Amino acid sequence: MNILTFTLSSVSAFGVLLSIGLAMYFPKAQTQTSKFSNILLSILLLTASLRVVKPLLLVYAELPQWLDRLARTSMAVSAPLLLFYILAVLENKRDIKRLDYLHFLVPLIYLCLPFLDQPFNRTLYAFLLVQNVVYVGVSVFTIISHHQQHHTLVYHWVVLLTVSMSMIIGCYVFAFLYDGSIFFLCRSSIFAYSSLIMLLTLSILSKKFIFALPKAEKYKNSKVPSEKIEELYFRICTTVEAQQLYLDADLTLQKLAEMVGLTAREISQVINLQTQTNFSDWINGFRIEAAKRKITSREYRNQKIAAIAFDSGFNTLSSFNATFKNKTGYTPTEYRNVNTTENLN
Repeated sequence: MNILTFTLSSVSAFGVLLSIGLAMYFPKAQTQTSKFSNILLSILLLTASLRVVKPLLLVYAELPQWLDRLARTSMAVSAPLLLFYILAVLENKRDIKRLDYLHFLVPLIYLCLPFLDQPFNRTLYAFLLVQNVVYVGVSVFTIISHHQQHHTLVYHWVVLLTVSMSMIIGCYVFAFLYDGSIFFLCRSSIFAYSSLIMLLTLSILSKKFIFALPKAEKYKNSKVPSEKIEELYFRICTTVEAQQLYLDADLTLQKLAEMVGLTAREISQVINLQTQTNFSDWINGFRIEAAKRKITSREYRNQKIAAIAFDSGFNTLSSFNATFKNKTGYTPTEYRNVNTTENLN
């Protein structure tokens, strides 16, 4: 065994074992994201590790056909999982609906119908790669559309995760188009995946991104006196409501800080401690209340839901629908129908 093969084997084994450990840790971890999103992240790590380790195993032996297909299937599953994880974090998606399972129909068919790929079907494999690229593209679009709407640490975490997964998928696309060698896939995909796993591990150990410290410990050394929190919160709310700042879709923590005369950190602390939520969720609460008033008003009776969403401070309809359902238990259309019926009665 040469040094390169030994190094690849060691890095791969370390990355896969560490990712399995992280996958077991996330469902019970205390993070700034929901338990549902943590479970999705766990499954995403498991499927990605299964795909990444396959090229290395091929260096040593020919894999059984079922294991080879399972690895390719995991690649097709990883991309939709990435999109669902992003939606869970950025749009508070809490579960998978029946129609959502259609996203996994292609990998399911590929796994259950082995004759489609015996012998290896290059066209079918190309289709799986294209599917991955499309999902990555949709994921990137979703992230861009939520720019400045979310807590910086959470948003940056989603960006870094997407970049890492894109690198892994990009390695397979490049190998398919230009290289095709097992050693190229070993070097490139394992490097990209190991980078992701190390990023995750360092984030947990250093309490960064979604693993940031709990609020009480986070603000332990803050200069804002605890007895001033309520007074400052009233001041912030008064400014936001009086000037209807929530209607500005581009409103950021820094912009609000400048208007109120506090630092961004101080406003974040006050909102966190007073409402147990972050700036994004807090400001969206004002927007949803404004939307509820518009939906039930005569002035907006004939307006489309999309127009109400944009007039209320949201810059994407999907974000508005998800936030509205999360905070009211109804979709905007259901809320309009219920209130229209009550008014008629």
